[in-house]
Amino acid sequence: MESETRHPIRLYMRYVDKVYIVLKFEEDDSRDLIQRFLTENPDPNNENIVGYNNKKCWPRDCRMRLIKHDVNLGRAVFWQIKDWLPRALTTI
Repeated sequence: MESETRHPIRLYMRYVDKVYIVLKFEEDDSRDLIQRFLTENPDPNNENIVGYNNKKCWPRDCRMRLIKHDVNLGRAVFWQIKDWLPRALTTI
């Protein structure tokens, strides 16, 4: 059980030319990942939220609200996965 929950990736799936990855983070793991991301990529004016992709196909009242913590976690996860994959293998 411990080896199954040690890594944050819980599921990944390749469908034609897209890869879907499901991750699960503990609260302190997500805080640590965000802190490492912000150390490498400082954001003093909170400009990370501007331009973050929000699915506009949903009605306005059903869209996910872009909270600073969620946007930073999304960018940190993208940054981490980009480092995990070798550049010769793929381009994100």
